[in-house]
Amino acid sequence: MWKIRFLVIGLLCGISFSSVAAEAAPLALDVDFTRVKKNTVVAKGRFDGVLPENWRPDYPGWTGCEATGRVINEGMEHFLRFEVTKMDSQRVQFACPVPRPADRKYYKLSLQYRNLQDNKAEILIRETAAPYRTLWSAPLEITPEWKKAEFIFRPQAGVPAGEVGLFLYLNAVGAFDIVSLKLTEAGPEELAKSASGIRRPSPELKNFFRNSRLPAGLQSGWNFGREKTPQWRISAEPGPSGSPCLVFRDGALLTEPFQVAEPGKVHTFSFSYRGEGEVYAGGRWRKLPAAEVWKRLGIEFIPEAEAKAFQFRFRTRNTLAVDAFRVAAGNDSAYLPQAPCEVALALPPGEAAASRIQFLTEVPRIDYRLSGSWEGAVLAVTAADLYGRKQSFQVTPRNAHGSIDFGMFAGGASGQFRIEVAAVRDGKPISPVNELVVTRLPRPRYWDRNAPDSPFGIHVLANDPVLKSIKAAGVNHVRLHDAGTEYIGWAFLEPSRGEWRFRDDAIGLYRRNHLKILGGLSTAPAWATEAGKREWDKKKLSWLERYRLNYAAPLRPEEFAAYVTAVVRRYRGEIDEYMVWNEPWASGFFYKGFDENGSRISFPDNAPPYFTLQKAAFEAARAVAPEVRIAGYNTVAGVIGERWNRALAKLGAGRYCDIVDFHLYNDRYTGYPGDIPERAIRELRDTIGSVFRHRIYMSEGQGASKSAANEALGEYIGIYRHTVPWPNRDDNLELSELQVRYIVSLLAAGVDRVFLYSAHTYEGLARQPNFLALLQADGYPSPQLVAHAAMARLLEDKKFTARRGFGDQVYAYCFSDGRTSTVVAIPRKTASGWLLRSRLPGVARTDLWGNPYAAGATSGRVLYYLTGDFPAEELLDSLSLDGRPEAAKNR
Repeated sequence: MWKIRFLVIGLLCGISFSSVAAEAAPLALDVDFTRVKKNTVVAKGRFDGVLPENWRPDYPGWTGCEATGRVINEGMEHFLRFEVTKMDSQRVQFACPVPRPADRKYYKLSLQYRNLQDNKAEILIRETAAPYRTLWSAPLEITPEWKKAEFIFRPQAGVPAGEVGLFLYLNAVGAFDIVSLKLTEAGPEELAKSASGIRRPSPELKNFFRNSRLPAGLQSGWNFGREKTPQWRISAEPGPSGSPCLVFRDGALLTEPFQVAEPGKVHTFSFSYRGEGEVYAGGRWRKLPAAEVWKRLGIEFIPEAEAKAFQFRFRTRNTLAVDAFRVAAGNDSAYLPQAPCEVALALPPGEAAASRIQFLTEVPRIDYRLSGSWEGAVLAVTAADLYGRKQSFQVTPRNAHGSIDFGMFAGGASGQFRIEVAAVRDGKPISPVNELVVTRLPRPRYWDRNAPDSPFGIHVLANDPVLKSIKAAGVNHVRLHDAGTEYIGWAFLEPSRGEWRFRDDAIGLYRRNHLKILGGLSTAPAWATEAGKREWDKKKLSWLERYRLNYAAPLRPEEFAAYVTAVVRRYRGEIDEYMVWNEPWASGFFYKGFDENGSRISFPDNAPPYFTLQKAAFEAARAVAPEVRIAGYNTVAGVIGERWNRALAKLGAGRYCDIVDFHLYNDRYTGYPGDIPERAIRELRDTIGSVFRHRIYMSEGQGASKSAANEALGEYIGIYRHTVPWPNRDDNLELSELQVRYIVSLLAAGVDRVFLYSAHTYEGLARQPNFLALLQADGYPSPQLVAHAAMARLLEDKKFTARRGFGDQVYAYCFSDGRTSTVVAIPRKTASGWLLRSRLPGVARTDLWGNPYAAGATSGRVLYYLTGDFPAEELLDSLSLDGRPEAAKNR
């Protein structure tokens, strides 16, 4: 028996812990917002009013926003009112310097506020200088009543030293009232309250894995690596556990997340394997000695008390069979399951079964396979959906494998369905509860064909089951940046001069899934840059530093043009559109080189060298394939983008592109006149001018932007209940609606295509991803995907025609193909009435998930649709607002 011992550093808030920081000044703040002094700043924007001592308006110099501040007496309350009177595509923000928080300490922030605006505000701790990394943030909800909020948190660890501040972000026109704010180090009671979110298993359990065998393939919580899904199969013969085992080739596998009863003590992770590969342990990969017969391995570890979960990882370039997994206290590595029986669940074969998706034409059914001692048991089944409805029933197994039909619960509805199953004998459970989330959708219009004019795009790696998920969501285009840079970027395709390594396999996989490609003409190999003249020990560089090395500007535009020629010629007929570079306005993505000390040398002005590069790429591509379209500018909303656009327009960049693309990340409610997308496009029009005849792509961003520093909306675990050992806090309704509102608003503002970022940022459920879209943290569909599929199904092949407001309560965005029209009804979050009715016959009203609208989880101030076979104006003219809340209830 081979054993390794190490300390496991787990995951809290989805991020790994770094070493304890040096002792710093205590972080404490006690602010009375009625003790103020005059503070007026007039620049591009304006603040006129009062602020507490040490607070400052942090927006007038770079936004056009305007706000006031005044102290008000209202009954028993004495408070400071911020009144935002003007917004552009940015925000109003106020800042107060604070000592840098210690990496490993918890803090408590409490405040009393009232948010009368139509968007959430935000409180956060972040750096005061570029790159403005956030250490912690939380939303401040819309509330017409006074609210006392309390947050207990541990700031993100590992952020390099630098000055930080406490920031208040205001995201909409209107009033925000605040009385007081207090920030202190958390005491023992607060720490106990924070730790209560961890669900610890009983110390009596002999195995902390729910699924210790995989006789039906990956179970809930297990996932393959995001780069690709390996070739895999279930063995014909039983493994050491007594059940068929998983065999996979050339890929990575993550275990389900688990928790232990007594952290801080020695535990052993053990498993059986045959073949060769590696296991990730103690912060590094450890080789598994090749074994032609089954071999058992035990790895001792000490789980950290504050980690919310643990996961282990395997990988192989050859073939690896794994079975009989166990985590137990002590050093015993013999195999024992958690209970006498286990219930494995899987989808029957189907068009997208590997993605856990069933189309509505497929029977709502899952398969089960029992292992261990199951005789005499019944299966206790509970089905649940996105509306919170549940139904329980029993299935009596006749064999170790069979099926469970949940059609009596799902009916013909779209959505996600969580099927929970446990084996019960004599009234007592004899297995852990297992669950499987099934996503059921209508087959999208362009499932088996290209949709070149579709407006729906995303970033995603060439991983077949994930591509099928994305296609099922109604997405028809992909942008190759980050997810796919290695398939098309110059640094990857020609690492040595003349040595080409094309990735036809990846490009072909996108195209076989009928996904059109926006190719990224970006990065440069070291031999073609100034940065490459310096010798680097890449083992000593961080991931981000190695990443940035690829974005040094090419020394010679003609060499970049030669790369463009090679790529465009090779993929002519496969790739029709290309973009030139990524975020060239940012010094981290486009720079000259490095000095003798290793410091990055920036261009005095990035616009001229980028213009030269864009022009060279455009002319090279046109010479090879005149029909391809080139995206240029690659700009961003806000003051940086405005300056960039004007500089490029002056140079004549519009003559050397067919598409203007820009980036826009957003986490605010949209779908109103003057919202963030509308203001961003207006800024684009004003600064690019006559070039605006070009197509417009929002080539990177999303509407539910959330990083690992903010768990406020959840951790991208969808509707899992038993799969994760912590309470599910995901606000799936809000995440999904934010995303759809954002896309609809962009399309209405004149954007031709939207590329969400991203469907590739996941790793596993225990690690919270950054800016994930449509998927969960394990790579399977999230509720967002259901909402996107409903939107895409209703809006595909329709063009935006008009927006109409109803009493400043609901806005009707109408899309039409001339015969059939769909209104996207978007209520304000402060609306007193929200239900639009049509007097026309046959107009169908559907909810966010694509089902007939009814009172329930998605009624009220949540987006919905009205569709009918009428021209746009006729449908809009037929609508009226019924402001009675009971009308929605009676529907």
